[in-house]
Amino acid sequence: MQPAIDSQLASLSDVAHPWKSFASTDIDDVHEHMCAAFCPHDLSVDGPSGSIAFRNKRSTLGNISFTVTDYGTTKETISVSVPASEKLLLVQCVTQGLAEFTHQDKKVALRPGAMTIISPQFPFEQRTFPGCRHFTIKFERSQLEEILLEELGERHSSLVFKPDLIPLAGAGASFARFVNSVIDDLENDASSLRHPRILDSLEDTMARMLLACGQHNHTVEYLEQPLANVVPYYVKCAAQFIREHYKQPLMLAQLVHVAGVSERTLSTGFRRFLDTSPMGYLKNYRLQKAHQMLKDGASQGKNVTGIALACGFSHPSKFARDYLQRFGERPSETLRS
Repeated sequence: MQPAIDSQLASLSDVAHPWKSFASTDIDDVHEHMCAAFCPHDLSVDGPSGSIAFRNKRSTLGNISFTVTDYGTTKETISVSVPASEKLLLVQCVTQGLAEFTHQDKKVALRPGAMTIISPQFPFEQRTFPGCRHFTIKFERSQLEEILLEELGERHSSLVFKPDLIPLAGAGASFARFVNSVIDDLENDASSLRHPRILDSLEDTMARMLLACGQHNHTVEYLEQPLANVVPYYVKCAAQFIREHYKQPLMLAQLVHVAGVSERTLSTGFRRFLDTSPMGYLKNYRLQKAHQMLKDGASQGKNVTGIALACGFSHPSKFARDYLQRFGERPSETLRS
């Protein structure tokens, strides 16, 4: 993970968009800055002079942030004590020197060529030794848990990574190369990675790669369980709600609320298992109901407009176009047949 990150560390004193730079020799200013970037924590300097020459750069990509840091110490050790945050999952790497992390009752010595993942449900201690430069990637834990929900089809226990060292080899190397390519591209102010049509997929890919290279409490299911072929509960729940309430005006936000998952997860689930979107499922179900009512309608004295409104279509002309596209004939033709 080193080349692209080292280029940022080498220019930490420069202000270059989209990287936000910060430098200070005041420990209180540094503490305030790092609390704002991550979460409230304790910070202390241990050494003969107690001095630092802190330099830091940070960039964000959607909900993911990248931070490169050099405390600028020659003899001093930086100690950080971070409480459980429940929200922020941190990937820690070192590009030069040594840092120690104590997490989940385990101490790891982090040097170049490896990374460790800090799960937010637990507090951790960090010691950065003289000459150390490190790199942190911040994820939202909820983002990774949404992916697990999509892949496994049901909610599982809270995601917890093992605090072990992860060599930057195999899956770890793939993750590192991907991160490096992203950081390289962020050097360009006109980077296409920030485009909304790309950003979501990029975040999703990075999160999925992290789930593949780090050991966690769902590793076996995530890597070894066959892709789910059973429709997950949240898709079933939304589909059932549609079938029961199709006559009423329905919005995507209502279906998301009923399903109890994010809009992205619900939409992904519908496309993966039902080959349509939630609102596409609603329209198709209404059309199918209208088709049946039209076939039976002539004998019951019904008309096209009345049937369209009864099936939840508020615009009869649009209903007629959708019906023709779906069944190859106009609603009036079905009604007369």
